[in-house]
Amino acid sequence: MGKKKKRHTSVMKDWPSDDCMGVQCDSLIFPLKKIIHEGYRLERLPTKQFTYTGYNIGKEERRFFPTPEERFAARWLDNETKHKRTLMDNVLMTVFQLGIEQGRRLDNPNRYNNVLLEDILKSRTKTIQELRRQIFGEEIPVTLITDDNALFIENDIEELDNVDARSSKEE
Repeated sequence: MGKKKKRHTSVMKDWPSDDCMGVQCDSLIFPLKKIIHEGYRLERLPTKQFTYTGYNIGKEERRFFPTPEERFAARWLDNETKHKRTLMDNVLMTVFQLGIEQGRRLDNPNRYNNVLLEDILKSRTKTIQELRRQIFGEEIPVTLITDDNALFIENDIEELDNVDARSSKEE
């Protein structure tokens, strides 16, 4: 007789329908920490303080939480031990907060997105084709613009800003 396959049932939680408050960070981090502890044998080394060389967390998060630099200082880690939180908790919290900031930056409406840049490139290609047609009197295929064969137009930045302003008004 062969083994019966166990049917896998999902035990993931659903996000709350009331989105105004979100979910506590600990509720998001604890399941991941549990997996790390189940999958690895971790031993805390006697290092008391760590030097953080990465990015800072977002401005909004800094209103309520310490910066990563403060979070990995000996004083903070000692205080966390009193509240039964480990270095791993602090690392995961920092990763989570950096993820929030990364998402916020990617969602920034002032950031030039790929669609906008693609539209500008297509516009430039049409301009180049028209100029070649005027100069040479015939249609010459346009090749991909690289650093070696790029045309520099002084008002590129202004034009990007103008296109961005127009696309914002259309929305």
